[in-house]
Amino acid sequence: MTMAVWSILEAPNLGKAERWDAEFFSPSNLALSAQLGRHNPVRIDTFADVTDGIHASPEWVNEGGVAYLSAKCVREHAIDPTGAGRISKTQDAANPRTRARKGDVIITSVGTIGNAAVVEDWMLPANMDRHLAIIRIRDPKEIDPYYLATFLNSEFGRFQSIRESTGNVQLNLFIDKIKGMRVPVARRFQALSQDVQEACAELRTAKSYYPEAQEELLARLGWVHLQRAPELTYLCSFSTLEGARRHDAEFFHPSARRFALQIAQKGGARIRDFCKRPNRGVQPSLTEDGDVLVIDSKAVRPQGVQPAPGERATRAFYDAVPNAKARVKRNDVLLNSTGRGTLGRAACYHFKDPAICDNHVAILRPDPAVCLPDYLALFLNSPPGIQQSEQFQTGSSGQLEIYPEHIEEFLVFLPKKKDGGIDLEWQEKLASKVQQSTKAQAHAKKRLDSAKRALEARLRQS
Repeated sequence: MTMAVWSILEAPNLGKAERWDAEFFSPSNLALSAQLGRHNPVRIDTFADVTDGIHASPEWVNEGGVAYLSAKCVREHAIDPTGAGRISKTQDAANPRTRARKGDVIITSVGTIGNAAVVEDWMLPANMDRHLAIIRIRDPKEIDPYYLATFLNSEFGRFQSIRESTGNVQLNLFIDKIKGMRVPVARRFQALSQDVQEACAELRTAKSYYPEAQEELLARLGWVHLQRAPELTYLCSFSTLEGARRHDAEFFHPSARRFALQIAQKGGARIRDFCKRPNRGVQPSLTEDGDVLVIDSKAVRPQGVQPAPGERATRAFYDAVPNAKARVKRNDVLLNSTGRGTLGRAACYHFKDPAICDNHVAILRPDPAVCLPDYLALFLNSPPGIQQSEQFQTGSSGQLEIYPEHIEEFLVFLPKKKDGGIDLEWQEKLASKVQQSTKAQAHAKKRLDSAKRALEARLRQS
């Protein structure tokens, strides 16, 4: 039985809030607001300056430049600049107000609204787009940034983010609304900041295992010897263009030829040689109470798949015959095949939960006797993997694509042992580091979630 939920309000309250939407006055929001009010909260703009990111079109660069953070790069307590596009240093210099600084609290203001995280040294330099807001605390001795991020990620921060957002298809949390969000500042709440900071440090350490594995891969491949000053001009015959059926300069860059020659010498194969043709997912029908995980491009992260809360589908949608190609199996390698900044990013799916990919993600199932799934994902995320994503991409700057027939052509480094067999032991060694990173990150995130729950419990107390 479905029961109606009512809130009865007097006209002066409607006028004071300057809102008429029912969600704003839902009983759960009113209850959380009342609980929060008992702790003497203050507006964010009383202790911090708040601004949003660059509104101008980004000036993209392929090399150098500055990380350009978007809402896709920010999750609870986690900023991932490795997945960001890069803008020119000129545009970064022209926008010092939006440049990230150590100790800034970043909050998403479009899409998955309300994700908050603290900027740390290792993430810099970075700038950000207009779908993020910067909360710059004036005196960190009064308000700890790790406490503020934890509060904003808690149910007491989330309800304010959602409640104050406006819009129909695309919700927006505007700067003036963020300034007016209320935060309790009593020391008894901020006491958990040290735990949060330590968990964030643990998360950072866990992430370091991944680049260690990647560096070992690149060293054995001899990647450093393939790097040289990029050629500004090069020649390509018409017959080569005709044979490839494309004429974009990136596809024929000499660096791609050097890499192919290195693979021929050191060992490797095309994805089509050890993997059935990749499938792309389907446009999902989302429901919050579904029992099937939906994997989109934001969920595909180098160190593991991170499904977004609430992005789920029904079992009936999963079981439908037309959607069979999008079903994810354990140890599948998922590859982002659409978008800028996330294009070419890969992860191995290790969950037991049933899952389905959206149409921006491709599914690869390598033969483990040739290429281990975790190793394949590691390689695809490495510079030679990303180079091939950029080589085979098609489309305009607004919508880049890699199609399954192009993914099949990717070359993968598969070195051999002295006896001529594929060195699976070495692949397993690197895959273990990736798995170690994933497990350690899961432990750190569990600590962060525990700290958030502890804060919520204190705030619920009278």
